[in-house]
Amino acid sequence: MPRLIPALLVAAATLPIACEVVRPEVVVQNDLEGPVQIREISFNGCQWPVLLSPGESTTPCAPGPGSDRVHFRKFDAQQYFNDVLAEIEQGEHEYPPSDDRLGVLLPPPPWFPYQTASIFEVDYGEYHILQVRPDDIEQDFDNPGGHVH
Repeated sequence: MPRLIPALLVAAATLPIACEVVRPEVVVQNDLEGPVQIREISFNGCQWPVLLSPGESTTPCAPGPGSDRVHFRKFDAQQYFNDVLAEIEQGEHEYPPSDDRLGVLLPPPPWFPYQTASIFEVDYGEYHILQVRPDDIEQDFDNPGGHVH
């Protein structure tokens, strides 16, 4: 019996650590093509206040087990500049002049709310890289913010 007490004390002392170790861990990776950045990324209670360019990933986060979509805001720089240049060339909109290379002051870039079409399931002890891919995203109409583009 005396040997059992130290073993029970060690087991009791490591129990809180063991619970943290088995929580799922997730990383979100921006696999979108071209100059498409994402920010305000969230999944199942985890939030990342970062800006990811294509090929970049978030730091790991330990959400509770369950399922969710990856939610984020997306900015397509190429599409934005193509739209602005088309407006300028067609005379649809006049932008105030500026001293930069473009010569006009552009409006703030639009960051539209999106989510993955796939629902990801995570469970205890698992590690997942959640990929944001061009063929697996859709506008997130449950997220407040602009939706028209």
